[in-house]
Amino acid sequence: MGGLIAIEVAHRLNELGQRVELIAMLDTYLRTLDHDDQAPNEAKVTRYVAQFLKIPLKALDKIPVEQRLEFMSERASSTLGTDAAEIGRLADVCRAHLAALSRHMPTPYNDAAVLFLSSQRKKVDDRWSTFCPHLIVEQVSGDHYTMLRKPAVDVLAERLGRYLQNGATCDSKEGSP
Repeated sequence: MGGLIAIEVAHRLNELGQRVELIAMLDTYLRTLDHDDQAPNEAKVTRYVAQFLKIPLKALDKIPVEQRLEFMSERASSTLGTDAAEIGRLADVCRAHLAALSRHMPTPYNDAAVLFLSSQRKKVDDRWSTFCPHLIVEQVSGDHYTMLRKPAVDVLAERLGRYLQNGATCDSKEGSP
C-alpha cells in the first residue's frame, strides 16, 4: 500500500507546483484496480496478518475464521514474544488499509518511479505499464518483509542509493514492465 500512497502524495505535490524527482516503491501491488476483490473481511485480514507473522496460510485453512486471530496470537506469542493486543492492533491496521484500498481509485503516474520487487514475486503485474509507464523495476532478494532485513536490506539500500543520487537515470537489470 505504501507505494500507492507515495504515488497519491506525488500527485498532490505536483498539483501544488512541487516537483517530485523520484518515487521509490518497495514490493507494491496494484490490487486496488480490482475493487470488488478489496472489501475487507476477517478472512482477508487474518491472511495478511498471518503472512506478516510468517504463519503458513495452509495452517489457517484448518481453523474457523473467527478463531484465527486467537491462533495467530498464541503462535506469535510463543515464537516472537508478541502479545494478543499487538496482534489485534495489527489486524485493526490491516482492516483499515483494506478499507482504504477498496475506495481508492488510483490515477496514472507519468513521472520517474522505481519498483523494488521482491524475488518471491516472479513477474510484475502487467497493469503497471498502463498505470506507471516510466516505471523501472529492480528485483531484490527476499520477500515482502525480509527485503527490509539483513542481509537483503543492504543490497536494497545500495540500489536505492544509486537512484537517489542519480534520479531515475540508473539502468535497470530488469527493465520496465
